[in-house]
Amino acid sequence: IPHQKLLPECRNVTKQNCVTLWETDADGKQVWAGTDACEPVTWQECKLVPKDVKFIVPDVTCSDKQELWYHEPKPKTDTRMTNTFKCEVKSTSHCTSQTRPDCKLMTWNECSEVPVTNCNPKSVHVPTQELLHRKKCLLADEAPSQAEKSTAAYGAPAAAPQPSYG
Repeated sequence: IPHQKLLPECRNVTKQNCVTLWETDADGKQVWAGTDACEPVTWQECKLVPKDVKFIVPDVTCSDKQELWYHEPKPKTDTRMTNTFKCEVKSTSHCTSQTRPDCKLMTWNECSEVPVTNCNPKSVHVPTQELLHRKKCLLADEAPSQAEKSTAAYGAPAAAPQPSYG
């Protein structure tokens, strides 16, 4: 990934270090009269310029590590015997046919056993896995102390320099 940083760009600068000559004119003022005993002096002048540098980002691949055990319930089928009673109306053997205008209401009960679902609560293992949330960050070489963190504000000016003479 390209990343822009401020890097020093330096160049050699050569100047003449001379003894300056001054003369006093008729009015008593100092007037430039040239230079004498010049010798070249070279130093480096540097300024910070933005440059693109490569920042290597690690390739993170997430993959399964260990198998997590968990309970998978299986349906259970059970066979049971049931009784069913069915009633039918049957005629008797000593019947004679006669027509008459008389109606009777007949009632009977039918019953049967029906299976009932029976569920018993059981403790089940719940799979868990610790979540590790991580980010890759570019930080300073040394971590600031706790005191610096609490007193320093982003963009706050630095303290005034102490005088070096006493």
